[in-house]
Parts: sequence; structure tokens; C-alpha cells
Amino acid sequence: KFNKFTSTAPTQRQKNFWEFTDDWSGRATFRPLSELSIVPSLSRRKVKERVHTNGKIDRRRSGTQTAGFNSTLQFFEWLKPSISYSITNTENFIIVTSTSIPEEKNFTRSSSAKLSLPFVAKSLFPKFKPVASLNVNSSYALNDGDSYEKIREDYPIYGKLWLRGKGMGYKRLEGIEEDELKSFSLRDTFRMESNWKPLEFLDLKGYLYPFQTMSTRIEYTRTQSHQGPTILDSEKRIWPYLDIRMKNLEKFPLLGLAMQEVEMITKYILTREYARNVSSGTTVNFSEDLRFKLFEDYYFWLTYSSSRNRVKSAPSWEISQEGFSRAYNAQITFTWWKDWRFNLKYGYKKEEGETGGEKTTESRIHTPSIDVEARVKLPELWKIPIIGKRIRTAGEMKVKARVSAEIKRSELNVERDNTDTYSTLLSSDFNVGSNLMLTVGTGMTRFVNRNLPQNNYFAIDINTTLTIKF
Repeated sequence: KFNKFTSTAPTQRQKNFWEFTDDWSGRATFRPLSELSIVPSLSRRKVKERVHTNGKIDRRRSGTQTAGFNSTLQFFEWLKPSISYSITNTENFIIVTSTSIPEEKNFTRSSSAKLSLPFVAKSLFPKFKPVASLNVNSSYALNDGDSYEKIREDYPIYGKLWLRGKGMGYKRLEGIEEDELKSFSLRDTFRMESNWKPLEFLDLKGYLYPFQTMSTRIEYTRTQSHQGPTILDSEKRIWPYLDIRMKNLEKFPLLGLAMQEVEMITKYILTREYARNVSSGTTVNFSEDLRFKLFEDYYFWLTYSSSRNRVKSAPSWEISQEGFSRAYNAQITFTWWKDWRFNLKYGYKKEEGETGGEKTTESRIHTPSIDVEARVKLPELWKIPIIGKRIRTAGEMKVKARVSAEIKRSELNVERDNTDTYSTLLSSDFNVGSNLMLTVGTGMTRFVNRNLPQNNYFAIDINTTLTIKF
């Protein structure tokens, strides 16, 4: 199947200026084999303009082309590789004056390619139950781009569909001066991801049942980058990336007396980054998330997270930056009196950082809050004061309220980071008649700077909205 669309629509941008846009696109599907499909595509847009001043001047303004393809091949039920590629070439002509014909243009390219190789173990080993839930997806991706400035206006760009040369390095366009290349970047990324429930095949019961629900997600990612024309080579590696989850922990001894739907999530991520002859860094992220329901009506979320990073810089390769953060968050949600929903939160975060052996970051932030949502019954008929007219309502009003605070403390930035911010919000909306909805809201904010009282302030906000439904 192949489709072609062409349109030319003149529009008057301003007096004496007319703009013409031509769009063309095509797409086809080929199946040379029953297991192989190839889908190429191409689109192009050209923008021209006509100037009427002491005669008629036609000139090009811009152009864009996107070309690519995707293909899938099924060797076996458990092996279905796919590949895709796309590149966009864009030219913008440099117009010096309102009546001049452009002699130069700027040119950019952006491309992406990806080879994916999914693997479903169950299809290859249907009778081996330990790997029945194992899925592994591997991929290799290229993301490239470059830009040129002030090249001659008649330089052909639409046939330049690949940025790499021998050895997969960058290939500069021929026939262009060296200083016209402004930037280029090549990025190669290899990624492998697995999802598995290693004990799902076991028939565990009682206290051991939570181990049967355990699921793991493990990832490995390596990205290599090459930038220019001032050469900078860098590499980023994420390994390991671990995500381990267990459900139904209330099966453990004593927990089930008061707790239900207990789930625990553990994450550990180690990231290493290296820029050749510049720096190397390591970041460790860890988090623990516990979710459960207590006494059938109270939902709890407890989270702990930490992050530590360290950077070494050339030429001495001694530690130049170091930082650490720790955060605790707790949340409880419950409903009282059927229509009143409460959400209580508390968060605490502590950060510390050093640059060149000198402390540059030190802060502690507390963030408590209370949210309330309710549905309040209203009389079906309301009497409007003064005029005495009665109107029919929907019989209920939705109310939302929030009280929150942000308390910052620091022994380093004492004037900036020793502040208290208290906020309240209240809004309600209800239907007035069959096609009107009225929303009324108000809020207050109190800001206190513990070291600069002249920056303290108090603010009140009142708003109302009337929505008409047709």
C-alpha cells in the first residue's frame, strides 16, 4: 500500500508577503517472506514565500525531510528481532533583508536507529517451569545529530541519510568548509533488561507464600558518546539496576493480625560516568517502599530513599565533588463518615554536598500536609438572598481543603534556607441547575524568613469560576 499527499496552500503572513507550503508523504509495506515485513516511509515539506514589492520575488524559506523504515523478522516463536531507522534533515534559509534572495542556509540532521531482540524463555523451554516467567529484552540503539551553519543555499541535503563513516565514526559532509560544522554527536546505547518471578513455579503456602510472589527486574545499560568538533568522549554505565518486589507479606507471622495487602519494593541503582581526560563519577541510589492497609480502612505508604555521588576530576583525579541526600516520606489515607476522605503526608529530606573540599550544600526540609475531600449534602432548592428567587441544585457540593507547610533549615545558607511557608487552600464546586457549575476557592500563604524578617509576607487569594455546559 502506498499513499501520496500533496498540498499547496498560500497564506498571507503580512502585507505583501505570501507563504506556500508543499507537503508530501509516502509509506509502503513489503512482505518478501511470510516471516519478514519491511515498512519504508518518506515525508517532505518545503516552504516558500512570495514578496510583492517593486515586482515579484519568489524565494525558499525552509525545508524538512524525514526518511526511515522499520522491519521485523520472526525466526522462531521465541526469537522475533526488529530494526528501525529514521533521520530528519532540516534546512533554514538565511534571509538578510525583506526583499533579498537567500544565498546561505543552516542545516541540521537528527537520526535514530534501534535493533531489538526480545527473548521469551517459555517459548523455548515450555516444560521447564522455573523460567516460565522469564523475559529478556536486548537492544542496541544509535542516536546521532549534527548541525552546519552558513553553507551555500544550493547544497543538496536530502540525500544525506547517514552520519557515520568507517569504523562507525562521524563522517563530515563533503564540499563544506571546516568552520561551517558547528556541532555533532554520536551516541551508542546497549541495554539488556530482564523480568522474572524466580519462585513462581513453586507451590508455596502459608508463611512462605510471599516468596512465591517475588518479582525481579534487572537492567544493564551502557552508553558511549562522541561529540565535536571539540572532541569529547564519554561513557555512562548503569549496573546493576535492581528492582525487587514482594506482595502478600501479611502472611508472615503476626503481621496479618492487623495488616492487609502488604507490598515491599526495593530498588538499588549504581551509575558510573566517565568523560575522557575530564572527570569520572559514581552515583548510588537506594530506596525502600512499604505499602499496606491497616484495620481494613487505613492505607499506609512508607518510603526511604538515599543517594550518594562522588566525582573525581582531571588532572589530579582527586575527589572534586561529593554529595549525599536522605529522604523519608509517610502517607496515610482513610475515609470517615462515608464521604470524607483524608490524606495525611509527612516528608523529610536532608542534603549535604562539597565542592573542592568546601561544603556548598547543607539543608533540611520538613513538608507536612493534610488534604480533605468531601461531598456535602445540599437542599435541592436554594433561595437566593435579596431577590428571593429559588434555584434547583444537584443536591450536593464537592469540597476540597489542604493545609501544608514547608520548613527549611540550613547552617550554611542561613539567610536563604531558614524559612517557614504555611499554606491553606479551600475550594468547593456544585451544580446550579442542569447546565451551570459554580466553583469558589480561597487560599492563604504565610512566609517567614527566620534571618531576614523584612522578607516576610502574608497573601490571600480568592477566586470563583462559573462553567456553562452546552
